[in-house]
Amino acid sequence: ITLLLWDIAFYGNKLFQSTFLLALTGENATLTQISGASAINAFVALLGYYAAALIVDKPTIGRLRLQQTGFVITGTLFLICGFLSESLSSTTLVII
Repeated sequence: ITLLLWDIAFYGNKLFQSTFLLALTGENATLTQISGASAINAFVALLGYYAAALIVDKPTIGRLRLQQTGFVITGTLFLICGFLSESLSSTTLVII
């Protein structure tokens, strides 16, 4: 069930990436600004993928612990954003 929830969260993020980019760059953003924000988003994701690949097979971390930690952190961030969505602006939620 953990993988199912992770897939929903991951693909849900990708479906709403355009909303994320508009909140980050603003309504009147040019194509260049949106492309730059998208490139930064992809670069940060790529860093996370490489970091995970480097530590996934270490005996002290392992695949299961890495997956569990990532799931807990992502779930916690989603809960924080959900509870604070009424009191924060969309730009602040994007930064969180």
